[in-house]
Amino acid sequence: MQQSARKEENGAIRRQTVDSLSCKSALLLSVVCCIALIHVELRIQEHYRLISSSVTYCGQMEKLILQKIQQNNKRDLGLSGDPGPVGPRGPPGEKGTKGEPGQSISAPTLLQRPVETTVNESQTAILKCTADGNPTPLVTWSKMNSSLPAGRHVEGSSGALIATNVRRGETMVFTAAALKTCWDASTRLRNLQFNVS
Repeated sequence: MQQSARKEENGAIRRQTVDSLSCKSALLLSVVCCIALIHVELRIQEHYRLISSSVTYCGQMEKLILQKIQQNNKRDLGLSGDPGPVGPRGPPGEKGTKGEPGQSISAPTLLQRPVETTVNESQTAILKCTADGNPTPLVTWSKMNSSLPAGRHVEGSSGALIATNVRRGETMVFTAAALKTCWDASTRLRNLQFNVS
């Protein structure tokens, strides 16, 4: 029994020693961590101080440089001299590749001829005319022996003549011309008319 009591006593002493060492180790580790954190904080403050002094120095240098530039701009530069002689001509550039041949120029031809039209009074008359050629011809309209009805006609981009609000007994004879800009050629239709009933 004495032996077992002694073993228990030795075990208790060992546990106290281990507990005591654990507490001291934890305390020592805490102190080391605190010292390391203080060291890091001091390094951060030192870097911050260096950076802020650099920024201040750069700002002062920038102001000084701007002052010097302004002082130089205020000086009288004097009159400018005569221009120098023209330099020698440079070498010619490389020749480009040959392009595709373009389309041949062709006279205008009518694809859709206008047809004689009869419309009711106050209705709209539409005369259509479509032409083809290269370059693309422009279809224009004119009225025989007078001008087109003022405010009552529209020449559409498709080559159509749109006459609005036609009147009873009104007979109009129009000429449609497909004109080319690069030729003095045109295809004309004469005596095209619409009657109002």
